[in-house]
Amino acid sequence: ARRGDWHSYTMGDGLPSQNIINLAQGPDGALWGGAAYFGQLFRYDGGSIRVYSAEDGLSSRVNEIQKDRAGNLWITWIDEGGVSRFDGKRFVSYGPEDGLAGNEVSAMMQDQGGDFWFATDRGVSRLDESGFTAVPGLEALASVREIFQDSRGGIWLGSRWDGLTRYDGDEIRKFTAADGLPSE
Repeated sequence: ARRGDWHSYTMGDGLPSQNIINLAQGPDGALWGGAAYFGQLFRYDGGSIRVYSAEDGLSSRVNEIQKDRAGNLWITWIDEGGVSRFDGKRFVSYGPEDGLAGNEVSAMMQDQGGDFWFATDRGVSRLDESGFTAVPGLEALASVREIFQDSRGGIWLGSRWDGLTRYDGDEIRKFTAADGLPSE
């Protein structure tokens, strides 16, 4: 589109919902998104919108979409779908049977070293070249909504019910209202 040209896409154009919660550019250059309420994953290639569903072997409620450094697209699911990776050709899904701590993934982050961190309903998992591993001591954190890595490599976990937690690879420190947070 030329500068200044806008087009609003709606359900009439094929979107699964009017409430879009995530967007990312996929390895194929297409726009990928997740829709709220129905939570379906969709892909817009510049001409048409395709909606993905259980018929494609995927879960039905997208939580988050991110592109990794290699160009793969990672999708987390909030309805026991675990996490899926799209390499530009096919989806591969992972769950507890692959070492992911839980099936409902509420947050993800790729760290400075290229490893992925996933917050699930049963704790936090790290994915490195050897596979998924549950992070010891973080099993009880089941309400994490955000994962962040600081400039020193510390992993911060923001939780809906458990305040703020910092993990430096050795020590876990939990911050609560007693430390000055406005609430837990």
